[in-house]
Parts: sequence; C-alpha cells; structure tokens
Amino acid sequence: MNKEYVLITGATGFIGSHVTEKLLSDKSYRLIAIVRKNRNYKNVNDLENKGVILAEGNFYDKIFLEKIFNKFPVQNVIHIAALRGGGAGTREDYYEVNVCGTEVLLEASFNNQVKKFIFCSSVGVFGTIPEELPANLKTELKGDNAYHSSKILAERKVREFINKGLNAFIVRPTITYGSRDNGFSATLVKLARRRMLFLPFKDNKVHLLEVRKLAEIFMEILKTNNLQKRIFIAADEQPIILRELIYLVYSYYCGKKYPLILRMPNIVFDVFLVLFRALKNSKWSVRVQLLSRDWYYDTAETNSLIEFRSANTEKELLVYLETLS
Repeated sequence: MNKEYVLITGATGFIGSHVTEKLLSDKSYRLIAIVRKNRNYKNVNDLENKGVILAEGNFYDKIFLEKIFNKFPVQNVIHIAALRGGGAGTREDYYEVNVCGTEVLLEASFNNQVKKFIFCSSVGVFGTIPEELPANLKTELKGDNAYHSSKILAERKVREFINKGLNAFIVRPTITYGSRDNGFSATLVKLARRRMLFLPFKDNKVHLLEVRKLAEIFMEILKTNNLQKRIFIAADEQPIILRELIYLVYSYYCGKKYPLILRMPNIVFDVFLVLFRALKNSKWSVRVQLLSRDWYYDTAETNSLIEFRSANTEKELLVYLETLS
C-alpha cells in the first residue's frame, strides 16, 4: 500500500507531538516534520527513530518549502506551529509568524495541490472570554490581544485559500491538558497541589480539552471525505466548575478538600485584571480572566460532523494526574 505523505509543523510541541503520535499509529501515512535547525528538543531523536522524516528549517521560508515539496510527494499538510500565548513576542512578531508564515505555507500547499490542509487555530479567536456562552461557530470573533488577533487574521488567510480552491480546514481547540503538558493546565495543577491558587467565590465554568482527543480530531478530518463544514470547535464533553476541578486535583494528592480560606471575592480578580492591563502584561491578564470568568463552547456540531466522541474531563484528568505523579 502506498503511504500518503503528511507535512506537519509544530511536531516538537505539546499538541503537535500528540498529533504526530496519532498519525504514526496509522501505517497509511509517512510524516515529514519541519523542525528548527538547532534541533534542541527532547523528542526530535524519538521522532526520527520512529521513522519521521525531519526537515530542518522554518515553515515560513518559501525556498525551504519549495525544496520539501520538490523532494517529497506531499499530499496533506497539518499546520500547528505558532507563536503562542500572551507575552511571547511583540504584535509584529505574532503577525509575521502566525499570519504571514501561515500564508506562505498555504501558498505552497495550494501551488502543489495538496489534498487537505488542516490549520490549528484556537478558541481564543472568540476572545479570552467569549461574549456569548456557549461560544459556537456563529459567535462573533474578538481579538482581545495580539495572539488572538493573529489567529483571527490567519484564519482569514485560510478562508481566502479555500475560496481559491484549497481543501482546507480550521480546528479551534480550547486549552489542552495531558501528558507532557507545561502550559495553563499544568500550572493549575501545580498551584492547587501547593495550595497557592486563590479561587473566586463565583462557581465559574471552564472548558478544557484532553490533548489525545484533539489528535483524534485531526485524524478524523484527515480521513473523512466530503466534509462540508470547514471550521471545528474542539473541547471536552462538558465544561467543569473550576472549584470542582481544583478540589479533584487537591483531593488526588492530599486526600482532603481544598481549603475554603483560599477563595476571594470576584472584585479582587477584577482589580488584578485592571492592574495587569495597566502594566500591559498580557499573560497574566489572560490568566486572571480564565480563573474568574466563565468560558465554555458548543462542540455538538463538531462531534456530529466527524462522528467524534468528546472526553469526560473528570475521568481524563485523573489519568493525566497519574502521569504527573
């Protein structure tokens, strides 16, 4: 059987490494991963040992991409690499990497007539806290920081190429958790375990995503023919109350309830938000909002379109905690 070649960006990152593992489990694909020249990543050697073809360079380098497409019969492209989160660079940095870089890869994919192009966006296109709950495919987009704005503009580039005839798709994952996580979810676990996390009085709902389930979504889009929809929201089955999530974590490690004294009125969070915004600290502005507001999403359409079954957060979180122990 002839294998289909899949070019993937971001394979050394948290989400990308899980997507790569999922693709490697299917023997019908041959993977080409774009990695930076210094190869200073823990899983690079592992990828190579598993048969992934490593291409050293930048996904936004036109000449480099031409060489890849000339050398290999690339049939599909999965674009996950990005400058992520708040405070990772200037507004110009986000634009150059996330918008202009995505356009370069789109153009190369279009010129070489790939079968499918899958772009990893973010629910951040709805803003840190969506205006509408649950946020859905019709919810207004809101670029409330440089990262979210860059994802909105990158999605616009993808849609432009869809109109040209490129068979492209957009996946909007919420905040992910799982093995090898070192982001927001991992930080929550660390702070809760050490009793260093203050919770709001209000029982706000949050909506996470088990990373292996996200990898399944990429696989399903890759394998499913004649998909009519182009945009997919990815999240666990249901949102979870933040307090219950933190209690679950603390109980797992300490065998008792999280101290009630570690709760604060919501107005305190509002004060911190004003302070961090005044300091132009995007990273902590986002974190304060995520800890004190509701944010959840409607995934029903995504699940039905690709016959996908979402994860149960409480169940999968326990599995995740076992990997951290």
